[in-house]
Amino acid sequence: MWHRDGNTSALTAGREVKNMQPRRAPYVTGVLPARGRPRSSSPAECTPRLRWLQVLPLLAVASCGSCGPERRLPDVVPDDAATRYAKAVCGAQARCGCIGEVFDDAAACEGAAIELFEAIAATPSLEFHDDCFESLLDVFTTGACDTDELLGYRGCQVFAGTVQAGGACTPEAQLIADWSPSLHLRGGLAYAQCSGQLECVDGRCGDAVKDLPLGAPCNITSGHHCANVDAMTPAGCGIDGVCHPGQADEGAACSFPHGCDDSVCAGLDLDAPDVPGVCTPYLQVGDACDGESPGACGTVGYCSAEGRCVEPWPSLCDALVIGPGRVDVLDWLPLE
Repeated sequence: MWHRDGNTSALTAGREVKNMQPRRAPYVTGVLPARGRPRSSSPAECTPRLRWLQVLPLLAVASCGSCGPERRLPDVVPDDAATRYAKAVCGAQARCGCIGEVFDDAAACEGAAIELFEAIAATPSLEFHDDCFESLLDVFTTGACDTDELLGYRGCQVFAGTVQAGGACTPEAQLIADWSPSLHLRGGLAYAQCSGQLECVDGRCGDAVKDLPLGAPCNITSGHHCANVDAMTPAGCGIDGVCHPGQADEGAACSFPHGCDDSVCAGLDLDAPDVPGVCTPYLQVGDACDGESPGACGTVGYCSAEGRCVEPWPSLCDALVIGPGRVDVLDWLPLE
């Protein structure tokens, strides 16, 4: 089902422009609610050491002589992994000048990062790779703020999917929404439960459907994508669940967040998915902006805490959280 929060509007170039109404709540700071389920400290409920993370502590119960201190991570993941990850990724946020934009301070960032790591580690059908984990920490610690060497998704996944073709899965977008309901933190840690290049299609790992024609029903969450209108013109899945052409000109109608050519699709509203938006010029760097008006500052710019368009949002910061005021496609997908 579709989700949304609030009704907002912004003044742009001296006129009122109706904003897109996304799913996500306004940007917030602080530590997200605890999501990891701690391991029991009762000897009768200790879990044996397991290689595969899909066998979760609550699903495999065996007795042992004694239990160690309470912990949130499966045995295969090092005890200090979540803390080390939080220190590295939030250190990059601070080093690249992003603290204060989404998170009030480093402590809030680290708390959110730990909760994210623990939630991902507790997800079924993911296998932890220590070598990729160390490489990711190195990028966060030493990489340039605008680096293009970030790991974590298809290249070297810290938590890699293990489900083979035909196996049951949860769509990537739904996983991210479950891991981080408010901010949709990614963190460079995991991509999907499916192994290799497989996608979660209608709840099963397989090859994505990518050749849907214009006007056909589509659903990115379930792996049903739209084909290009032609070799040069992309198409996209509109918020109405139908394939529409992309790269619309300024002033033209648009049906999905990235449906315009060098402008923002303003006026989309999940309460009225059949009503198209209008391709509206981006604000310029230095212009006043509203952090709840996604995309107004451009595809790489963001709306700063001071309410001004600033660009770019550093790549190292983007690895954890999308910059305020930028378009997050997950806001426009049918999620549970």
